Amino acid sequence: MEQLREGILSVVRRIRGAEYLDEREVESIIRELQRVLLKADVDVKLVFELSEKLRKRFQSEELPPGFSKRELLLKLLYEELVSILGGQEKVVIKPAKLPYIILLVGIEGSGKTTTAAKLAYYFQRRGYRVGL
Repeated sequence: MEQLREGILSVVRRIRGAEYLDEREVESIIRELQRVLLKADVDVKLVFELSEKLRKRFQSEELPPGFSKRELLLKLLYEELVSILGGQEKVVIKPAKLPYIILLVGIEGSGKTTTAAKLAYYFQRRGYRVGL
C-alpha cells in the first residue's frame, strides 16, 4: 500500500511540476500512472479503463475559467481514483441487536485502536452508549 501511495504521489508531483501539458506529456504521465498501478497489483482491465477515461476526459472537457491544464488533470485524476475506490458514498452502519459487538482484527500497527476510537465516536454522536 505504501508503494502505491508513493507512486501516486510521484505522479501528482510530476503533474504539478510540468511546465506545459501537451498530448505527449499527458501520455507519458498516464503511462507512469499505469506502471504505478500495475506494480501495486491493480487489475489490468481496471488500469486500462482508468487510463482511457482519464485520457478521454482530459481531451474532451473544457477548461474551467481560472484553471490551468495541470489543475484540470489533477482534478480528473482525483475524481477517477475516487470513483474506482467506491465513490464518496456515505456508509450507514446500523447494528442488529443489543449489545452491539464489533471485532477489529489486524496486525500490529495497522490502526485497530484508532479505528475503534473513531467508531466509538461515530456511534456516540448518534446517541449510543459506547464502551471500549
